[in-house]
Amino acid sequence: MNRQTILPLAIAALAACSDAAGPNGQPLTMSFASNQRSTAAAASVTGFHADLTVGDGTNTLVLTRVQLALGEIELEPPGIDDCDNSGPGSSDCPEIRLAPALVDLPLTGGVTTAFSTAIPAGSYHEVELKVDAVESDDFGAAAFFASNPNFPRGKSVRVEGTFNGQPFVFTSSVEAEVELEFEPPLTVDQSGMNVTINVDVSSWFRSNGALIDPLGVDAQSQISSNISASFEAYHDDDRDGYRDD
Repeated sequence: MNRQTILPLAIAALAACSDAAGPNGQPLTMSFASNQRSTAAAASVTGFHADLTVGDGTNTLVLTRVQLALGEIELEPPGIDDCDNSGPGSSDCPEIRLAPALVDLPLTGGVTTAFSTAIPAGSYHEVELKVDAVESDDFGAAAFFASNPNFPRGKSVRVEGTFNGQPFVFTSSVEAEVELEFEPPLTVDQSGMNVTINVDVSSWFRSNGALIDPLGVDAQSQISSNISASFEAYHDDDRDGYRDD
């Protein structure tokens, strides 16, 4: 059975852990899906663009591009409730430190693989992933900004679309941590592991069932709160976007 929680980064700091997968490293992939839970959302393909249309009977929101900035992944083996590697020579928790990555969410269904790396073979009871703005002093930040010159600095989310026909670009510096627990612990062998993060983007611009104007004066706080609550993580080795049995 998998348990998944979403925690604000402000109260869930990650420990500094080991980077190396070692000679027995096994593949780990992180994939993203946007299987919408809202019945008022519909996906369509227009030209070369995959759009998601969300309505409330009065307003219409069309999302044409949704991007997330990712931070690092942390792995915890069984028996480690919280990583604390602050002491000299301490390495209780293997952590994969990845350079920042930008993910374009698939708005019309399916799965996109954000990255692949190697992790030590063994058993793990928890995987954690950051969604966070890339700072200039972060490892790999220069390459991230060079590769993504149009992604705004200091932001973790960027959305393009229209609201009632009017174009908009919405950005947020929301910070979130996606935490996935495996019960019983998951053993990673030569076949590796894939974790899928499902994001319900159709819920981002809603309040009590009604759509929110992304550029409204009071919209930022509500939308950022919705974003933080929209992530679901699960084991998905066949990468079909759905939880493995």
